[in-house]
Amino acid sequence: MISRRNLLAALPALGAAASAARAGAQASASAAGAPPRGPLIGQFHLTANRPWTGVEIEGQGPFRFVIDTGASVAVVDPDLAVMLGLSRVEDAQLQGATAQRTTQMFVGHGVIVAGALRQRGAVTFAAGEVGGDFAGILPGAMFSGTNSEIDFAAREFRIYGPTPPDRTGFVRLPLVRDPMRPRDLRMVVRVELDGRPVELLIDTGGTGSILLSAEYVGLNDLFQKYSRYTSAEGTGMVSAFALRLVRAESLDLGPIRMERPVIQLTDPFNPPGDAGDGVLGMDVLRRFTLATDPAGGALWLKPNAAIDEPFRYNRAGFEARFEDGVGVVRKVLTASPADRAGIEVGDKLPTVTNLRDLARFDWFLTEEPGTRLDIELQRDGRRFPVSLVLEELI
Repeated sequence: MISRRNLLAALPALGAAASAARAGAQASASAAGAPPRGPLIGQFHLTANRPWTGVEIEGQGPFRFVIDTGASVAVVDPDLAVMLGLSRVEDAQLQGATAQRTTQMFVGHGVIVAGALRQRGAVTFAAGEVGGDFAGILPGAMFSGTNSEIDFAAREFRIYGPTPPDRTGFVRLPLVRDPMRPRDLRMVVRVELDGRPVELLIDTGGTGSILLSAEYVGLNDLFQKYSRYTSAEGTGMVSAFALRLVRAESLDLGPIRMERPVIQLTDPFNPPGDAGDGVLGMDVLRRFTLATDPAGGALWLKPNAAIDEPFRYNRAGFEARFEDGVGVVRKVLTASPADRAGIEVGDKLPTVTNLRDLARFDWFLTEEPGTRLDIELQRDGRRFPVSLVLEELI
C-alpha cells in the first residue's frame, strides 16, 4: 500500500496546475466562448479525515481518489489501470520515506476531477494500492500551482487561476522552498511547536495532526521528553516503523495558537529514513480553509467552526489490521480500555469485511473521552459482544 509518506519523488504530477485550471475553465465557458465567471468549483467528501472526490478516466467512473497535497505524483490502483486499459510507459524510480523501488507508470486520457476540472492531454499515473477502498491519489500540484482554495467546512475546492480571491480573515504563512528542488510544488511552511521552529509539509493525505520525522525527533531529543505517551505504528514503503503519540503544549501557525495538539514522534533509534522535519496532517488542516498563493510564495489559512474541536487519536488502546477478509486485533495496550474489556490479540472483528469498514472502525476509536463503544468480537469460532469507554491515554 502506498501512503502519503511514500510519495516523495519528483515525478510527473497531474499535469501543470495552471494548465489544468485553464482547461477546466474552458470546459465551463459558455458555448459562445465567453470567459468563465468566478472560480472553478469542485465538491469533495471527508471520510475519517481523508478528503476524496470522484475522478473520471477514459470516460469511466467516477472513482474515489484521495486529495493528497503531500504527494507529488498522481497514483492509480494497478487493477483499475488494467481494467481501464491504460497504456504502460517506462517504469520509474519512486523514492519513498523508507526505500526506493521501481514503479509501473501508466498514461490516462479524458481525466475529469469532481465533474468540474478537465485535464487537457494525457495524465501520468504511478501504480499503487492506496488502501481504504480508494482507487487513487490526486497530488498537490492540482492546487499549489495556481490561486486556489480548499474549503473543508463547505467540502469544496475552488480554482481561481491567475487572479487571487479575497483573503480577508486569512492568516499568511510563507512557504519554505527547497533550492535543490525548485519545481517541487508541494507546500512546506514554518510553524512553531512548543516554541521551537519546525518546517512541516502541508499533507491532506495524512489523517493525523502532526508527524515529526526521526531526524527531527533525534536532533531535538524529543523521544524521551514526554513522560506520558501511547505507542502506535506507521507504514512505510517496505516495512512498518514505531511511533509515539504525545501531546505538545502548543502549535503556533503564525498568530493562530492551538493548545495541546497530538503529535506523532517517529522513533529515532529505528528510523525509516524520513525526509524533512515532518508533516502537518488533516486533523489540523480540516479546521481551516487553505488558500494557495504561488505568486506570493505563501499559504493562507482561515479558521472554520472546527477550530476548537478535540484532537482525534485512538483512545481505545488497541489496533486492528485487515487480513484474510476480516479485521483482526494486532495490538492491545496494557491497562487501556481495550485491555480492561478483555480484548486480546488475534480476536476477529466480524463486521469489518473490507478496507472501508476498517477505516470507519478506526475512526470510531478516535471519538471523545467518555464515548461508549459496543463491539462484536469473534474468538475460537464464537462471537460475543464487548463494551468499552474511550479515555485519554496521553
